[in-house]
Amino acid sequence: MQRLLSELSWELSVLSRSVRYPNLSSAAAHVAISQPQLSRIISRLERELGISLLDRGSRRNSSWTPLAFRMAECFVKSARNLESEIQHLIGKTQLSHVRIGSLEGLVPLAMNFVHHLLSSTTIKVAELDVHDLNHLEELFLKGELNLIFTSREPGKRKFRFSRVLGTQSLDKIEKPGSFEVLSSFEFGAGALAEGPKQGAKAQRILVSNSLAVRKNWLSTYGGKGMLPSEVRRSRNASSSSEKIVFLVAADILPESLWKELTSFRF
Repeated sequence: MQRLLSELSWELSVLSRSVRYPNLSSAAAHVAISQPQLSRIISRLERELGISLLDRGSRRNSSWTPLAFRMAECFVKSARNLESEIQHLIGKTQLSHVRIGSLEGLVPLAMNFVHHLLSSTTIKVAELDVHDLNHLEELFLKGELNLIFTSREPGKRKFRFSRVLGTQSLDKIEKPGSFEVLSSFEFGAGALAEGPKQGAKAQRILVSNSLAVRKNWLSTYGGKGMLPSEVRRSRNASSSSEKIVFLVAADILPESLWKELTSFRF
């Protein structure tokens, strides 16, 4: 299969560009390939891989199947990772596009950092996405993120590029209101530890994985909840309620760029 996919790399690259358009005819007009040639390329992919990339049931123009979009996405991700690996191997220091992940509570810090990247380094495009902790670590370890803002170093090994930025605490918010406001993680942990609450006096609970929703709820309707503080510059947690905040980069990041990033201050 690996050999087959390498033989089909050009066809897959054509597919990755073609799925941006709704059908074969519009794709052919934009990818500099005639429609018959594009049709043959797609047919070869379908034949060699035993999959269906076009829904040919429509009366007019055939449309792409969901699998076609997933195949294209996989190819683009692989191409990005290959580009980064090659840059690392040949010692290329000019990186222009980075993918950054952050916990939602660290977004202000991450935005400050992205502004520094775009203003002071060779980076031209910075993608910044928000994830929960488990998904953030999963994407980073799979090589789909170049840099992450996190409350712990992912995995079990020490990363080559890792920097402590400061600490952050979870602050207890108590405002008038009969609600308890929890993150999905807090609710899951509490439900496992305490079991379901019974009786007429059971607390009314809002559960949301969105920090913005929890903040706005407490501000608008009141209640009790825990919200992350701003990141402080101290490098060591001084209490059990504080977490250390890390900036971690993939090992394939050019060392010269990492050195530039160490000048980042917030």
